[in-house]
Amino acid sequence: RVLNSSPKKFRPASVGGIFFNFFKMIYLQTMKQTYLNKPFPLALFFFLLFIFVLNAAAIIFHWYMKFFWFDMVTHTLGGMWVGSVALWLFVSIDEKEKLFDVKQIFFISLAAVICVGLLWEIYEVGVDMLTNSLSYDFIDGLSDIFFDILGASLVATHVMLFRPVVSPARVRV
Repeated sequence: RVLNSSPKKFRPASVGGIFFNFFKMIYLQTMKQTYLNKPFPLALFFFLLFIFVLNAAAIIFHWYMKFFWFDMVTHTLGGMWVGSVALWLFVSIDEKEKLFDVKQIFFISLAAVICVGLLWEIYEVGVDMLTNSLSYDFIDGLSDIFFDILGASLVATHVMLFRPVVSPARVRV
């Protein structure tokens, strides 16, 4: 049996995703100006914009209901974005050059995406309870978190494989 194989009903929480993505963009710009000396990477900004447009199109054209797998794609992309931002923040807040080991890269990326994914699922349950739509599916929630984690794992793997190699002479003890 394939996870999430039944078509989804329209959930009011999906519309909240559009607003959530919009506020993420504004919040990150404010945080960049307030706390960080480094500008927010344009690639991450445009990646979020892409996810925002994709999610909006999916809601307008009912892709979440037509294609059971589309939710898996958007959650994987969202997990990739959250994992990327978490790793970027970790590097940017500390001014020193850091050497990461494999455990740190995976922990930072996965911890961030699990926190955001769980908060998002709590939000969906809350919206479902407030609207009495009774459309929340626990298995779908687990599937969402799984694909969030998959996205963060892809980012962590990419960072580990393509991170710059630092010579032992530059390592401070």
